[in-house]
Amino acid sequence: MSTVARFTLDEFDRMLDAAVFNPDRRIELIFGELHEMSPIGPRHRRMVVLLTEWANDATVSLRDRLAVQVQNPLRLPSQRSGPIPDMSWIDRQCLDSAVLGQDTVFLIVEVADSTLAFDRGKKAR
Repeated sequence: MSTVARFTLDEFDRMLDAAVFNPDRRIELIFGELHEMSPIGPRHRRMVVLLTEWANDATVSLRDRLAVQVQNPLRLPSQRSGPIPDMSWIDRQCLDSAVLGQDTVFLIVEVADSTLAFDRGKKAR
């Protein structure tokens, strides 16, 4: 499949602000390309809940340094990407930052059910 157009994160943000996409569609930007995310099924939802409970317990002593985000976007301008991982552990001081980079994201967890090849391939890069 060929790519028709590539977008920057700022262009993608403007499209989201303008409600270009149906709100029922989950869209993320990966290397400038729009990708529709699969719907969250019961197994996926259950695993994210279990991971969230585990992460909250595991990070108690680190709460002053990091925050656990669940299904919130990251902004990676150098990669023209705005992935929405199932969980990410980020520097707490960057909660209000528009850009998160390799020095502010400590861990990313993606629960893969039907999208394993994409999640391990292009999205992982």
